[in-house]
Amino acid sequence: ISPGGLESSYFSSINFGPSHKVLTKLENEITVNWNKEPFSCAEVECTPIRHLIGTRNFGIRWTGYLSSNHNEEYTIGIFCNDGGFASLAINGRYVKWQSCWPRLVTALPMKAHKTVNFSLRYKNLEGEAFLNLKWASPSE
Repeated sequence: ISPGGLESSYFSSINFGPSHKVLTKLENEITVNWNKEPFSCAEVECTPIRHLIGTRNFGIRWTGYLSSNHNEEYTIGIFCNDGGFASLAINGRYVKWQSCWPRLVTALPMKAHKTVNFSLRYKNLEGEAFLNLKWASPSE
């Protein structure tokens, strides 16, 4: 994952338009669970993100880079709630929106020490939002 983490942008709409962006920050992992009340922290005050974007019809986009120490195929697993949809992009090529309930799995061939652009868009239409991304290879 990118040094310093992935850039995450939170939107108050599923349209991902600039006028709907309410928060951008760096995160070390891709995980959303409204039951755990994710926070947006300023110097002194913390606000639950769900109070900024709501619990339905919102979107989150993570962007950054992935790299591998090995020449091998990685498995990417995206797990989310019943009302959630995800779209994954590698080097700018998006896969169509798909339900990620109970999981969406794809293979990604990687070359050692080569970096690829990575983006994941998640939109929640209904239900208690959760999303988790895991990736693994035979050597890890």
